[in-house]
Amino acid sequence: NIPRNSVERGMACPKGALLLLSCALLIQISSCNVIDDIQQHNTDRRNHGRVISAVLYCLIVLGYTAMTILLGFLLGWLWHNPLLNWLLQRNGPKSMDSLTKWNTVVWCILLNLVNVIMTAGGMPGWMILGFLWITACICMGVVSCIVSKRHKAFVKTEVVPTSPGSPNTSLAADLDSSNDTFRAHPLPLGKCQFWSTIALGVVMVLLLISVLVVFYVWKMPEYKLWDLENGKEMVEIIPANTGKAIMLMYSWEGLAGNLRAGIYAKIATSYCGNAFRKELKTDDEKKKAFVVPFIEAYDIDMSIFEFPNWQDYNSANEWFIRKITEQYIYRPINPTVPSSCQVMSPADSRMLIFPTLNASKVWIKGSFFSIHDLLDNDDELIEPFIGGTMVIARLAPQDYHRFNSPVGTNSTIKKIKVVDGSYWSVNPDAVVSANGAFYNLRKILLLENPEVGKVAYVAIGATCVGSVILNQNLEEGSTIGGYTELGFMQFGGSTVLMLFEKGKVKFDADIVANSAKPVESYVKVNAMIGQAVTCGATLK
Repeated sequence: NIPRNSVERGMACPKGALLLLSCALLIQISSCNVIDDIQQHNTDRRNHGRVISAVLYCLIVLGYTAMTILLGFLLGWLWHNPLLNWLLQRNGPKSMDSLTKWNTVVWCILLNLVNVIMTAGGMPGWMILGFLWITACICMGVVSCIVSKRHKAFVKTEVVPTSPGSPNTSLAADLDSSNDTFRAHPLPLGKCQFWSTIALGVVMVLLLISVLVVFYVWKMPEYKLWDLENGKEMVEIIPANTGKAIMLMYSWEGLAGNLRAGIYAKIATSYCGNAFRKELKTDDEKKKAFVVPFIEAYDIDMSIFEFPNWQDYNSANEWFIRKITEQYIYRPINPTVPSSCQVMSPADSRMLIFPTLNASKVWIKGSFFSIHDLLDNDDELIEPFIGGTMVIARLAPQDYHRFNSPVGTNSTIKKIKVVDGSYWSVNPDAVVSANGAFYNLRKILLLENPEVGKVAYVAIGATCVGSVILNQNLEEGSTIGGYTELGFMQFGGSTVLMLFEKGKVKFDADIVANSAKPVESYVKVNAMIGQAVTCGATLK
């Protein structure tokens, strides 16, 4: 992992080939140690997220349980099951206290069974059930208060003296003086019912406060990767609440899928589409939409774009699909290698390269991933890449969101295919969670190049990226030149995944080594990431 500017670093060493070599070796050893530290840091970060998310889910489950028992007490008071009463009375007369107690127990058991069943519906089931439970508790709480108030008024008006000097007696007074711990409607709640509902209500409030406190006090460790060009560690800036929400959904393998959280990803994507297409007419609107949360937060250098002034953009999406200048996109990357031999990064991205598809399964949980599903079980697309190499270029919201051809010479578009899919996040925590992020909505190009052979180019959408737009001039059978822009993705993070035929390309050893950890390497659009074997590059 010698930095791309290692020549300058080498020149800082004393003259002499031996000293220059020693300097380079020291830099490489130091870099390897840093890569190991990054890998360990990210592993600890994910484990930390798992612990906190487990605590939060436990608190939520306890809150649901308390609310369910509370509802059971209220239903046991309000609604007596005639069948249950008949069964209990068969063994002899039972007091109202005893009947109501058994009725309450049955209701609590039934409602908790409903909780378990609705869990199969995942987060949508929880949300619906929670809404119903809260509504029912509020309604029955109101009924209880009204009944209690009316009963007190009834007792007061029905007290009639039987004779001068005798104590006041009446049926209402007798009922009111009853010490029953469990009562049935239309009488007010018994002592046990009343204090149990109060205690359960307090527990629910405390658990809710605990969830909010844990969530907002929780400090997410930073996600780290390797800056390939500058040869140093870098931190990916993720908004605090966004990072926590992603960790809650994706910290455990398959959790988001099991919770049926995909519906929320679709809702978020629909919301983002509407919000970021909205025309922004004033500078204040533009500052709130993309200047403060993105340009300033991520310290984005606007000078490299065709329109460097943020005031020239009329919507957030217009800013997200901004174009960079030709001077930047065609900048010389590695002049010692002919452009026709270069394989380049398709975008500003965080990159992983896996020499074999089996190696990739270590990172993306292979039991859930296959190129057959990725390429929609299309044999024409799948067959060339069996045993081939996979390149994953992940784009974050702050990145340049246009993607380019990965080869420096003309390529022929053999096939274009659009595959519908989900809208999972492609955040690194989401990708490794075995929820199928690479099976999101995607557009596939099958390219053929005389130097590197066939390339499957897969542009993948994500949460808040509902549209992956290919340029209008792309057609099957047409030819595209090197450095050609192929399309763009609107707001949010997204991914470009590329498959290369086996033995056709020798990829950058540093990126491959980092990927084996795995640690992502940050590379810029059109940076050279590999060299065609036909040009003399040899595979290790």
